[in-house]
Parts: sequence; C-alpha cells; structure tokens
Amino acid sequence: MGVAQAADSWQPLFDGKSLAGWKETAFPRRGKVSVAEGRMVLEAGAPLTGVTYTGTFPQTNYEVRYEAMRVSGGDFFASLTFPVGANFATFVLGGWGGDIIGVSSIDGWNASENETRNYFTFGDGKWYAIRVAVRPERIECWNDAAG
Repeated sequence: MGVAQAADSWQPLFDGKSLAGWKETAFPRRGKVSVAEGRMVLEAGAPLTGVTYTGTFPQTNYEVRYEAMRVSGGDFFASLTFPVGANFATFVLGGWGGDIIGVSSIDGWNASENETRNYFTFGDGKWYAIRVAVRPERIECWNDAAG
C-alpha cells in the first residue's frame, strides 16, 4: 500500500515485514491480522477485520494504491476508509452480499443506496489493484477488474 500527494513521490505505508505504522481496528470478534510472505493478512472476522494506519495522512490532493485478494467468502473485502477534508468516506468492494462496489458516506448514504453504486462479482484467489484519488472537487475510485 502506498500514498502520493499531488506533485510528491510515492510513500509506502506498509513495509512488507511488520505491522509497524498499523494497528488492528477494534472491531468486535475481528479476525487475526498478521504479515506473511510480504503481505498483510487479515483473517475473516464476524463480522469484520480491519487495520488502521497510525501515521500522518493527507486530507486532500492524494492518491492511495494497494492490491488485495479475497481468499474466500462472499461479502465485503479490501474496503478503504479515507479522509476527505475533515470527513471520511469508504470505498466499498464486494459489499451487501458480495457484488456492490461504490463509495459510502455520500450525503449520508451508503454505497448500496447512492449514485456511486456499481455491481461486480469478485473471484476468490484473484489479486485486484485498487486506487483511490481524493481531490478538492472529486473522489475517484477504481479497481482493475471493474474499470
């Protein structure tokens, strides 16, 4: 996972060796989080598992890129909650039964209820490249399978 601000170079957020700079998100009944083979591994929780970046993070004019694989399951995976000015939004991947992608927290509506909603079926065991760009005038989100 890496982040870049406008006109700056990329800065890695994950060193591939440890969870330095990250903490487990305090979801009840979360799964185990570990590092193996240069990857951050989040085991399924009931209902969620997550990690939170503990370093300084920009609020606008930045881009985040990461890769994620769903090993098994049929619901949310690899979603990213990110700052937008003083607020936050979440790029949802595979939500609400596994096939909804979109941005939650747009005018109080989640991704299943707003105009960002799109449908895509994610396969198990496949890597997806994910990208989120936050600019003052817009948020753009992509995954390599859904365009």
